[in-house]
Amino acid sequence: MKTILLILNIFTIMTVFICNPVQAQQNSDWKPVGLAVTGKNVQQGVEAYYQISKCGNEDVIFVRFINNNSKPVKVEWNDGIFNSDQVWLSNSKINTRKTLNIEAFKAIEGSCNSNVCPELVLRIKDFTDNAENVRIYRALSFHVQFLN
Repeated sequence: MKTILLILNIFTIMTVFICNPVQAQQNSDWKPVGLAVTGKNVQQGVEAYYQISKCGNEDVIFVRFINNNSKPVKVEWNDGIFNSDQVWLSNSKINTRKTLNIEAFKAIEGSCNSNVCPELVLRIKDFTDNAENVRIYRALSFHVQFLN
């Protein structure tokens, strides 16, 4: 009896660990950020993604960077949103170059907790009055510099 219960417990644990990652990947709303003319979202080992979401009632864009390098990097970029007419929209309040350092083999992403990497959270109303007009996000003039 104890052997059967042990086998059932092991089977249950294995099922949970095997099935859940597939489910999490299917629910991802992250889209690749085109960093190159070819449309690839990887530059010098750093991947970039974005997600259109909401923080409370406010429409936002979250940005995520993944450093796949064995060294820390500094990334620099300018935010750009393209509307449905393929017109580039700049931030009407602040249009400065953004800079972040990312540790080796680490990912950073924007979230509604603006105290954590506020550079990775864009308020859509700073770019356009109509959130439905947003077609795509781009990290313009993206640059990676290796540190150390």
